[in-house]
Amino acid sequence: MKKLILVAALGVAGLASAKGNVKKMDLKAVEWCGTVTYQTSCGFPIQDSYCTSWGQQCLMDNMALLDEYFCG
Repeated sequence: MKKLILVAALGVAGLASAKGNVKKMDLKAVEWCGTVTYQTSCGFPIQDSYCTSWGQQCLMDNMALLDEYFCG
């Protein structure tokens, strides 16, 4: 009987100490990197790398530069 009480007390103490160690997860947007395909104004498909951390403006600027380069 003493062993059962001891085991129960250790179990409760273990749960109490584990409860303080639980970390909350931050739900953040996941960064994505990959290959995107641009369709230029003259119909030429171009593949380029892109990461979401670079921002949308970087993507738009790159598309404009590639369009100017390939289509004049």
